[in-house]
Formats: sequence, structure tokens, C-alpha cells
Amino acid sequence: MGKDNYNLDIDEYIICEEDTAYDTTKVLFPLVTIILTNKKLIKLSKSMLGKVKEYNEFELVNIKFINDEPAVYFKREMGNSYLRVLFNDNELKVSMPSSVVGQAWADNILAIVNGDVQDIEYNVSEAGLADQLTDLMSGVGDIFGAFKGKGYSDEKRPTKITIKCDGCGAKVTGSSGKVIRCEYCGTRVSL
Repeated sequence: MGKDNYNLDIDEYIICEEDTAYDTTKVLFPLVTIILTNKKLIKLSKSMLGKVKEYNEFELVNIKFINDEPAVYFKREMGNSYLRVLFNDNELKVSMPSSVVGQAWADNILAIVNGDVQDIEYNVSEAGLADQLTDLMSGVGDIFGAFKGKGYSDEKRPTKITIKCDGCGAKVTGSSGKVIRCEYCGTRVSL
């Protein structure tokens, strides 16, 4: 299911997506995909063949407040990591793949609800963590490869470039060939 099928508003964008969460409100805890945008949480339940069986939207403006705090909780219990969000008329409770991912999701939801958008961590997932580790290790490999005469040549080394964001005109810096989000408006920018 692509972005076009998530019923996103024109000013709405995906912050993170996790396809290895489990719905703890259902019998047998079926695998679900959850998507966090700047406006809502989306939960997709899929069949064994990958077809969407159930589509639920949870508007972030409807998050319940308890004692002036958003009802967004993350906890580890009996070896599982749970994300629980209470809404005025509903609840989302899922088991996350790890405590790192679950805590990052809770932090992102709280950042949006509290208006602290500079604190949002994009593309939180186990794959995202693996990519970060791969990048780190390739950098270490470059250092050690250079000692052995096997480092990057200047032609192969990614270059840092700065361009203007198509969405707001702000300067965006990153490695050539990468796609990043503008930190000001959230527009995806290809470098």
C-alpha cells in the first residue's frame, strides 16, 4: 500500500512506519503496520497474502489528556515492548519490535502533540537502526581500508551537497544521492 492509499491530506507527511508491530487487542496478536504522520496514526491489519483487511485512523488531535499530559505510554512488560495511545473515543495498543523503536515512537507522538517538531526522529525502525549501523561500519571500513591502501578513491566517496528545499526554500545539506526530509517543512528532498 503506497502513500497515496493512506488518505493523507496535501499538507500531511509520513514520519515513520513500522510493519513488524503486533495488535495486542486481537486474539493471536496479528501482525500490523502502523504509520505515524504529522496529523494521525494509521493501523493496517493485513491478511496472510498481504491484502489490507482493516484500516484504522487515529487523529492526533483526539489524544486524551490525563492530568494535563498526553496519554501516550511506552513500557516493557514480560519481555515485550508496548506502545499505548489513548484517544477520546478509542485506543491504540501494539507490541513493538524493540524497546528502542517503541520508545522512539512514543517520543515522536509526544513531540508532535506538544509541538516540539525539532525533536522528531524520522524513519524509526529496526531497519533504520541497521542502516545507521551499516553506515557507521562502512565509515570504519573506509578508515581501515585507507591504511591498507583500499580506501575510497575521491571519485567513489559520497560528497556533501547543499541545495534549496522545494517546499520552503531553506538550505538542505546531505550526501549526494540520498533522499532526506527538510527539517523546517518536512518535504522530501533528493540530493
